[in-house]
Amino acid sequence: MAQISPKLMEQTIKVFENLSCEMCSQEDARQAVENICGFFQVLQDWDSIEENEKTALSSQANRGGK
Repeated sequence: MAQISPKLMEQTIKVFENLSCEMCSQEDARQAVENICGFFQVLQDWDSIEENEKTALSSQANRGGK
């Protein structure tokens, strides 16, 4: 995974500490950022697959459904 900026780490720690009322370590923040990035990567992958399927179906329809 790409390098996480110190500013993003600081913001992540503040957000999670405010939400949980507990201390958030640098490692907790790193894991949270990686998990969130991974979640959005999955959504992007699914969208790409869906678009490819739509393109393939459209192509088939234009060729007479073969």
